[in-house]
Amino acid sequence: MSQETVNGFDIPLRELTDEEKNRDITWERFRDFHYEAGVDFLDNTGEGNHLIFGGWLMAKFPQHTKEILEVCNNRYGTVLCYREIEAFDYDEDKDIDGVYVQFAEFANQTEHLKARINTVLIIVMEYYTQNT
Repeated sequence: MSQETVNGFDIPLRELTDEEKNRDITWERFRDFHYEAGVDFLDNTGEGNHLIFGGWLMAKFPQHTKEILEVCNNRYGTVLCYREIEAFDYDEDKDIDGVYVQFAEFANQTEHLKARINTVLIIVMEYYTQNT
């Protein structure tokens, strides 16, 4: 029987504690993950339904509805595709794509997405901390 692995990684999966599952998702954690793991979180995991995220973005940023809808209508769209919109591209002050700032806020509103993201952030960071 093969061991389950973390979404997007060949790292053994473990069950998170309730505290770990419920940790706040922040753009800072995503940025730290990028530096520690050396990969882009969204590109590697494909987490998040881009259509639901797009609807949330349109409600929050009605001035960008046209651009957001273009991403929503992309048959192969992903959450990461929203960084193509100037308002959500690279933020020099934060040193991360602005889409991560929005995605972190969005993810904290849903129990299951939050737990899936925490699974990746926590276990992959543990792996790189212990094995480097």
